[in-house]
Amino acid sequence: MGFLDLAVYVVGFWVILHVLRFLSRRRYPSASYSLPGSRSLSKPSSTNIVLEQCYLRAELKGLNRLHDDFVTWLEKSSSFRQLASLVYDLGSVLSLIGVVLAIVFLGWTLVQLGAKAFTVPSSTPSTLFHVGTVYKRQLQEGNTATPHDGTQRSFVGDHPISFLIPGVTIPFSHLIPLLVTLLIAQGLHEVGHAFAAALDSIPILSCGLTLTLIVPAAFVSLPSHAVKRCSPRSRLRIISSGPFHNLVLWAAIALWTVLGIDRIFWSLAGYQYVGHFGRAIVNINTESSLHQYLPIGSIITKLDDYRLVSFDSSHDPWTEYLTRPIVFNTGIQLGWCVARDWVLSHDESCCTSHNQTSGVSCFASKPSASTPLIQRCLPPLTILDVKSSQAARRCSSASDCTETDFCLISKSKNVMMRIEYYISDSVVPGIPHDDLDARLKSIVWSGPKEEILEDVEVGTYLPRFPFLPRRLPTTIGLFVECSARLCRTLHAAGTRGPLQSLESRSWKCRS
Repeated sequence: MGFLDLAVYVVGFWVILHVLRFLSRRRYPSASYSLPGSRSLSKPSSTNIVLEQCYLRAELKGLNRLHDDFVTWLEKSSSFRQLASLVYDLGSVLSLIGVVLAIVFLGWTLVQLGAKAFTVPSSTPSTLFHVGTVYKRQLQEGNTATPHDGTQRSFVGDHPISFLIPGVTIPFSHLIPLLVTLLIAQGLHEVGHAFAAALDSIPILSCGLTLTLIVPAAFVSLPSHAVKRCSPRSRLRIISSGPFHNLVLWAAIALWTVLGIDRIFWSLAGYQYVGHFGRAIVNINTESSLHQYLPIGSIITKLDDYRLVSFDSSHDPWTEYLTRPIVFNTGIQLGWCVARDWVLSHDESCCTSHNQTSGVSCFASKPSASTPLIQRCLPPLTILDVKSSQAARRCSSASDCTETDFCLISKSKNVMMRIEYYISDSVVPGIPHDDLDARLKSIVWSGPKEEILEDVEVGTYLPRFPFLPRRLPTTIGLFVECSARLCRTLHAAGTRGPLQSLESRSWKCRS
């Protein structure tokens, strides 16, 4: 689903809601509420629904009785009540620590970004090349880029804050799972407020959900007079209990990952971990040009020379390589040493005209005293494919190549990227595992690298049995990852917000 599709669905959703409200008003003019399901003034309702422009709010009072019964049970179970109070007091301390750490991380990130913005570049010219640009693939294989000046730069960011921006830092298709996990995390957050209020025998007035355009939220309303009568310790416990719940869930997910329980679980469920080898293709957009070239079930091992190997479940080299730019402190564009005879056997039609020729791209020789400028239309896969007879080594000038070679650079305006993949048994069974010529394949992608991230869904597990769904571990892993990130965010931001309104008259706890 693209941005335009989402926009159409969102507009249609809100138009339908407003049409329903209009029809409801005409049919029930005396009704107190304007949407179907609400009741008239003569018959009190436990549900209140409000619709204003692109804001929808549903306030429920039906759960108040359940909360009251829980308060009554706590009053009878004094030992459990005391233990829970101690646990939530500890949660208050941890929540305050989380606020301090969040401010420190934010400040450190701003300092780093400011330092990068105002750093004076070195005397060597600086050129910005995005990850995936074939001109600047590293000279050696591995997960670090090696520029011509010999320094190494990792693709991993050096600041502790990452942004979840659909279509930018994460695929746009992750928007719906992100919003669903946001609502779940907020629901858990509000349960914490209600539970802490029950420890002090405070009832809830209502609870509910809101939707602002496409962003969901949850809330719990508490009586302000009852909260004001509580001690500062109890009020702090009520305020911090929501973020504490998010912290507990984040810690549980982190422990699940660090201890490798997720691998044990999926292994018992019939899946094989392939993250130490690459990224398994579990789905490809049928409208993408990659659909006919990349077999679903195969394992992508490299993007250019960047190995997609990860022994840490929290490390995602696939997204990292396709989203993050790298700045090399060099103005020298690396090329390839290619045999002169083979180069001269091709024409230069695509270099002199604006018409694109399928399967070839324009390459030009590096100028030198003994080498004139040569432009030829060459198949990039032949040059980039490591198994090809014309597979070339990298060069920064003509002197790096032999007298029988040209040092060629790409003149294509589009980014070219070599995608190397491994044919797994689930795609073509029966191929010997040591027959790398039959199992290792390569294609060259020419176009925006963001399209690869958007159209190709990859994971770290493949099913051992054909009846198991390939996307199941990836889908659940996506929800788990979003939950961990959002819980960490709600833990920090959710504490700081209520603390600022500790003496506020409004005690409507919102995530």
